[in-house]
Amino acid sequence: AGTPTQGGTTVAIVDGPVNHNVNFDRVSTVDRYVRVELTTSTSEELPPADLAQTVKDLLLAYTDAAWTIGTDVLPHRLEGQLDGVSGVDGITITTSDDGATWVGGKFAITRLQRAVLTDARITVVEV
Repeated sequence: AGTPTQGGTTVAIVDGPVNHNVNFDRVSTVDRYVRVELTTSTSEELPPADLAQTVKDLLLAYTDAAWTIGTDVLPHRLEGQLDGVSGVDGITITTSDDGATWVGGKFAITRLQRAVLTDARITVVEV
C-alpha cells in the first residue's frame, strides 16, 4: 500500500524486508544568454567605470534568487534590476538559448526546468 509515486526515474528503497519503488523526475537546467543594450550617451549622470560588470553582478544576483524551478524568463523583470544604475537612460534586454538568435519576449520554462545564467553568457553593449 502507500501513496503511488510519479516520474521517469525509479529507485528501490529498502524498508526492512520490503523494497519500495519510488518514482521521481529530475529538474534539468536551461542555459540562457542575456544581451543588455544600455543607452548612456544622453545621461546627465556618469555611469560607473565598471558598468558592464555592475550590470552582470546585478543580473546574476537576481537570477540566482528568482529563476527557480518552473519560472519563466521575462526580460522586463531583468530590466527592472538595472533601473537604479547611474548614467543609464535606456535599457533593452533580449535573451537567447544559443547566443546567436535573440528574442525580447517571454521564454517559457516547464515545471521540470530551471533557467540558469552565468557571467560568461551576459553581453553588455553601450549604444
